[in-house]
Formats: sequence, C-alpha cells, structure tokens
Amino acid sequence: MKSVYRKKVVVIPYTSNGQFLFVKDRKTTEWGFICGGVKRNEREYYAANRELREETSNLFHSIPFHDCFVYKYVNDYRPLELLETDKLRCEKVISYYEIFMFKVDNLDIKDFKSNDEILDIKFSFFDEVDNVWELTHLIYDYLEYGR
Repeated sequence: MKSVYRKKVVVIPYTSNGQFLFVKDRKTTEWGFICGGVKRNEREYYAANRELREETSNLFHSIPFHDCFVYKYVNDYRPLELLETDKLRCEKVISYYEIFMFKVDNLDIKDFKSNDEILDIKFSFFDEVDNVWELTHLIYDYLEYGR
C-alpha cells in the first residue's frame, strides 16, 4: 500500500461568546467546518479564502490574517466511500491540514443563499449541533485537547 499526501484547509470563524460557524453539506446533510482541498500550486491561505467565499456564498470575502490563528493538523480520516476507493487503488491517504480560526461578531448570515455544496450555515456551540461530520469532531477535539 502506498501513501498519498493531500493538502487541505479548514476555516473556522467563531464569535466572542464561543460559537462556531457551521456549514451544512448538501450531499450528506451533515454539519461541519468549512473545509476543502488545496489545488496544485495554490498557497494554503489562498485556498482558505477561496473555500470561505465558496461555502458562505460570498458572505465572507477574506480571512483577517493579521488577526487569525493558524494550526497544523495531520490525519488519515476518510469517509467510508472514499476508503473503498483507496483500498482498490492500494492507497493510504494522509491529509495535512492548515486550520484558520478567526473571530467575527455582528455578521448577519440571514442573507446566506444555498449553493452547489452548502445547504445552510449557522453559528452554534459545538455541543448543540446534531449530525456533525466525523472529521469536524476530530478537528474540534484536536483544537480543544490536542494542541
């Protein structure tokens, strides 16, 4: 089995009272953090801004990098359907994440319009969200307990 390495980004806007921005995936209907892959020859912060704009339907335009926390995280999580594909290819996929966290307040998200990837968005406390994507749990646990 050969190892395949992927670069990914996670974007986590949060409020001063401890709520996180969650996005609801159109395909799985699970809630999670903004997440996506880094394209070939793309820098992580460009990918993070692109994912932020895409998944919030341009409610956010850019990450305030001067006031942003950046963390690195590595794992081999894969959804079940991708694990089957990986197995057929004799691959083990390892993802290198850059996590961008920044505080936002007074952002009106009621103007959000669903898009090809995301059905809805909301600010919430982590433990008050049902049907959370497993990867989001792993990232939250890492940020909460593993750093």
